[in-house]
Amino acid sequence: MCVVLKDILRLTRYFGLTVLDLFAIDRATVHGRQVDGFESLAAEIREHLRRSGVSLADFEEKAGWRLGDFLANPSAAWKDWNVDCLRDVARELGVDWLSALAAAEARRVD
Repeated sequence: MCVVLKDILRLTRYFGLTVLDLFAIDRATVHGRQVDGFESLAAEIREHLRRSGVSLADFEEKAGWRLGDFLANPSAAWKDWNVDCLRDVARELGVDWLSALAAAEARRVD
């Protein structure tokens, strides 16, 4: 999905929805650890790299996305990432992408 996360947030606010409503995903069917927003997702990446000994470049190759800017500034995900990026990174970590987005949405103040 090529829509950047910031635009998804705009859609949800326009229609008075949450991202959970927008994606109409049954939370009971979601797999993976819950992540408490983009800061937590960045911490998960750092911990994964430390624990596994995998380099950032190798992780980026496996996930399919460049992550250096995100690790330096996790809120950059709003403008730099689309849903595919978030899902791909979360998949590599074994975390729930939607929990990260929903938590970040709840904290976002414009």
